[in-house]
Amino acid sequence: MTSDTYKQTLAEMHKNPNWGASTGIPTLAAETIAKYDVRSLLDFGAGKGLVSQSLRDRFEGLDVISYEPSNPSTFLPDEVDMTFSKDVLEHVEPDQLEYTLYDLHQRTRKVHYHLIACHKAHHYMPDGRNAHIIVETPDWWQRKLRSMGFIIHEERVWGEIKRPAGKESLAVCKYECVLSGRQS
Repeated sequence: MTSDTYKQTLAEMHKNPNWGASTGIPTLAAETIAKYDVRSLLDFGAGKGLVSQSLRDRFEGLDVISYEPSNPSTFLPDEVDMTFSKDVLEHVEPDQLEYTLYDLHQRTRKVHYHLIACHKAHHYMPDGRNAHIIVETPDWWQRKLRSMGFIIHEERVWGEIKRPAGKESLAVCKYECVLSGRQS
């Protein structure tokens, strides 16, 4: 899902103590865990693992598997009830996005939760590129997810999309969604 070169770039980015250091659990994610009686969860793109730990602390008995592509000691489980990502999919290499979504779709028994930034990041990679290498609008993500066979059960958009006359649209928002995994 991730090229070796990009894994090295991500490992370099993770040297920054503020990169991948989020701890908060979005309300919709917590509601989804309860609603779908989630027993196992893949924290995809877990960064430093702080959200994974918050999930373990909040949901007793929840088996949380942290996967961070830049950390060779983490792994992808064969199956989980839920795949969770928070500010991750916008970091996937564009030529790997469909494969990544397909792979996650196959591993997930019940439900997905994704929170996707639709704006440029504050951080830049060592090669000068913005850390958010996929910057698209919520409707683009919605179409992409549907085209990959996902069923969207709930979605929210935070922020707004600015479309200045004569200039490229600028999404200053996040797209949050709950999706079905593969069909039973």
